Amino acid sequence: IYYADIDARSVRLIHREDGSVRPLAGPTGTGQSRDGGGRGARLWVASDVVGDGERWYVAEPLTRRIRRYDGRSVLTLIGADGRAGDQDGPLDQARMRAPTGLALDAAGQVLFVSDPEAAVIRAVDLQAGEVTTLAGAPGLAGDADGAGAEARFRAPTGLDWAPGGRLCVADGGAVRAVDPSTGAVTTLAEGPFQAADVLCEADGTVWVADADAAVVWRAAEGEAPVVAAGVPGETGPGDGPEGRLAAPVGLARGPDGQVLVVDRDNHRVRTLDPATGALGTWLGHPVRRSGVGHRDPVAEPDLSLREPQALSVDPSGRSVLLMGDALLQRQPAP
Repeated sequence: IYYADIDARSVRLIHREDGSVRPLAGPTGTGQSRDGGGRGARLWVASDVVGDGERWYVAEPLTRRIRRYDGRSVLTLIGADGRAGDQDGPLDQARMRAPTGLALDAAGQVLFVSDPEAAVIRAVDLQAGEVTTLAGAPGLAGDADGAGAEARFRAPTGLDWAPGGRLCVADGGAVRAVDPSTGAVTTLAEGPFQAADVLCEADGTVWVADADAAVVWRAAEGEAPVVAAGVPGETGPGDGPEGRLAAPVGLARGPDGQVLVVDRDNHRVRTLDPATGALGTWLGHPVRRSGVGHRDPVAEPDLSLREPQALSVDPSGRSVLLMGDALLQRQPAP
């Protein structure tokens, strides 16, 4: 298990056999975002993570950076100077305002980035080292389908892949689909939700994490969304068919058709049964939020989280959990 303590700006290795913790990257204490290997690297309050089993890409909206972590060192791909902007071009010249959501194509060659402050979707060609604006116009928020710069987004956040190879975008009160080749934008679903993250299934089912209402919605293209788990406006830690959520902010595909829900304010990662809406707990505790200690032995069943933020399951089946205070890699997936 790799653990990156954002408060301590560090990455640590947690041995599953005995629960011992060994620092890998970043010193304990305060500091700013910094590249490097071992304990010289530092991470800073990140919002999303995606990976291909060998490399992980991390969005840091507060520092306006995209970082890459390969298990040994951290490198800033975009935004090394930390300045906000909308500039396309080579990686060392491109700028973003608040990179928030990430999606990686199947080949691991193109990284897609949502920027809610700029109201655009950017594409990062990792081989060519070039950044382009795929859809939307920087600084022009709105609600309009269209091709490329003609489209308007409200505030795009979470990203996923929809059927047909389209990019699925959580965009406030709507879920949008973007053609990664042309930048054409269409609307998949609209509703009373405020989408923090989205999960689009092969059968057309769309799951929406709504942190404001403390629920997960289920919708399909052309259908009205319904509440799949939780009760609107009611928060709580309970599992089961009548379970409650508290600020669900992230979604991922789990084993056996389950949906994994990042339940930030309950300090847990939950499981959601699509057939019954029953909630379970995969990782974390509803009343413990201390995170993983620097030297304390930690057994995986007792692992505490602190405000988990995003979850990504890579193609190999390993899961990478990005938290407000930690980056955790767990193998195998639940």
